[in-house]
Amino acid sequence: MTPTEALEKVLPAYERYYNVARSAPAPFAATAEFHSHGEKYLLIRQAKIWDMDSHEYVYFAARDALDETALRTLIEAAWDDAMPRVEPSGSHRNSDVTLVLLLPELDAAARTAIRRTHRSLGYQHGLQGWSNLRIGAIELSDGRITTNRHGKDLKKLLSNIFQNIR
Repeated sequence: MTPTEALEKVLPAYERYYNVARSAPAPFAATAEFHSHGEKYLLIRQAKIWDMDSHEYVYFAARDALDETALRTLIEAAWDDAMPRVEPSGSHRNSDVTLVLLLPELDAAARTAIRRTHRSLGYQHGLQGWSNLRIGAIELSDGRITTNRHGKDLKKLLSNIFQNIR
């Protein structure tokens, strides 16, 4: 399976809940956004107990090869594109940035760099929410999935989508 074919397989899984844009700025093949608002009130809407906003910005990269330098470029591009959209406030819970990498193979240095990548940002000491970077990479040759600490839930999603690779 080529990275482009893999992208066409993964995007429908996101289209149900995310706003997917199949044309994305370089270096990405596609992007997706998720926005959620929740609130709790007591009997009437004017007696609001709490409200929260949660956002996620997903960037898809379908590449034939990826080294550690190219990985850093993708991480910086995703983070720099998403951060201006974050609007911290009392109702802001989180605005996560997710990078999904679709590759034939991943070299050992890039695999280690993905596992060790950690980027988080808190707003007003966490009182106005936070942002985390999540990375998930799947090697299309054997179905091996590599994630960073915040991207652990991507492992289950990617393995469900690409369960027949192995």
